[in-house]
Amino acid sequence: MRSEHAERDGKTFHWDDPPDGGHPGEAPGCRCWAEDVEKDCTAERLELRQIVEELIPLEAELVKLKAEISNLQVAIEQNIAAIEFLEDLKAALEAGALASRFPNPYVKIAGMTSAAAAQAVASKILEIEAELRENTAKLANLKKKLPKLEREVQSLKNQEKIAKDALDACEGK
Repeated sequence: MRSEHAERDGKTFHWDDPPDGGHPGEAPGCRCWAEDVEKDCTAERLELRQIVEELIPLEAELVKLKAEISNLQVAIEQNIAAIEFLEDLKAALEAGALASRFPNPYVKIAGMTSAAAAQAVASKILEIEAELRENTAKLANLKKKLPKLEREVQSLKNQEKIAKDALDACEGK
């Protein structure tokens, strides 16, 4: 065995950074050989797995929160549209209720029917206004939670990238 080869015995070299004279077995007449050495990257894999296991439910929670916010925004728009429509309908029914003052019995019945319908519509408006207040309060609470959850998810994504890079470096990628 050549003396410079004996000095390399048991040492570890990277394939992309060979020792002077090349990898074992490459020099003419050299009977040395290279053995693959598996590096233990268990700690890096474990760290990445822990981060991912924490990240997945938070990402799901973020998607759910955004969907709830979107649904509440749609519900609020529908509440407002319904109130506007019912206000117009109530005004028309109240105008029709004036007919109850006429002496003609048929017109009087139509006017009384309009007055009763106007009261029913007014009751429905109050119900939708209460729902609108409730939806607006829920939306405000959900919007308060959103930035914190987004920061947590982003922080974990950053940690995930760092852990992936560490694992790749450990595995020699």
